Amino acid sequence: MRLLNYLQGTTDLPRIIGANNLHMMKTWMDAAYAVHHDMKSHTGGVMSFGTGVLNAKSAKQKLNKKSSTEAELVGASDYIPWTIRVKRFMKYQGYDIESSTFYQDNESAIKLEENSRKSCGEKSRHIDIRYFFIKDVLKHEDIKIEHCRIGLMIADFFTKPLQGNLFRKFRNFIMGITSSLNEERVGNKEKCEASTDEATRMQTDEATRVPTKILTWAEVVRGKKR
Repeated sequence: MRLLNYLQGTTDLPRIIGANNLHMMKTWMDAAYAVHHDMKSHTGGVMSFGTGVLNAKSAKQKLNKKSSTEAELVGASDYIPWTIRVKRFMKYQGYDIESSTFYQDNESAIKLEENSRKSCGEKSRHIDIRYFFIKDVLKHEDIKIEHCRIGLMIADFFTKPLQGNLFRKFRNFIMGITSSLNEERVGNKEKCEASTDEATRMQTDEATRVPTKILTWAEVVRGKKR
């Protein structure tokens, strides 16, 4: 009932971590170019199985980069190992990841990561070859990389000072209040009333106090099934 109370404005924001599908993992990564006082970039990353997020990163990059594309490449090379770790962890728990998608919003970086040297031009030859290990990771770990448009890039929450509806939308997804980026659940009584189905989905069984329709992360670790 904590979620329902929050939607009615009577309790603090809860954090809910669960899984809509234990065989489908999504990762979002973004880099803000030259945003620090010393012109270094900032990396943000987050991953989810559908309800809330398991891991989040918001960190200043250690080296200065010459372009936003290079900053995205460095950010991806820093964060994609987390995707691999969680993917392998789930495998050892008995859940093979059938679909792992890595989202970015920089199409030039995506082309470099997918094609390596084939997509390099005169202005990108300075990028260190070690960052192209991403191409091998995508191939051997069976990770699909896709472009994510503005407004759906959750990693922006960890790289930019968001405000208003976009801030609330990303915050609610990260905290597990909503399981879709198209839903808005905060700030309005009518929206709270419209969220009855979401609140019902998250209501706990009175006897066990365990969510009835989603699988929590603790249950994943214990190997429980729906």
